[in-house]
Amino acid sequence: MLRKQADPKDRVSYHVLIGRLGDVYRLVQFEHRAWHAGVSKYREHGNVNDASIGIAFSNLNDGHEPYRPDQLEAGVEVCLDVMRTWPAITLDRITTHALIAMPPGRKTDPRGFPLAYFLYELRLRLEKP
Repeated sequence: MLRKQADPKDRVSYHVLIGRLGDVYRLVQFEHRAWHAGVSKYREHGNVNDASIGIAFSNLNDGHEPYRPDQLEAGVEVCLDVMRTWPAITLDRITTHALIAMPPGRKTDPRGFPLAYFLYELRLRLEKP
């Protein structure tokens, strides 16, 4: 994946990449557009790259390699930071590449990602004073 990140012609980038051990790599400033969503639509918004923040988790995306607790924790922390900076980004606006890719079914990532658990953890942290 990092090879593609280094080649501008591939037009693949993320704002944040979270490594398998939970290390956080900020690749594109949040205020700038990254090339993470591809052909996509979220609710009434097309071209999701124009109005979203892309966070990628290092994983084989085979549905077998688990997402490690350190990775999920780092992802929660990144999302909390983003949500506190931009209050318009709420829990109901966090989704996956597979759910926004057009046409539906074109992408599978992040396969096996525990989205319900991830959103639950975010909700718990947001509700803490």
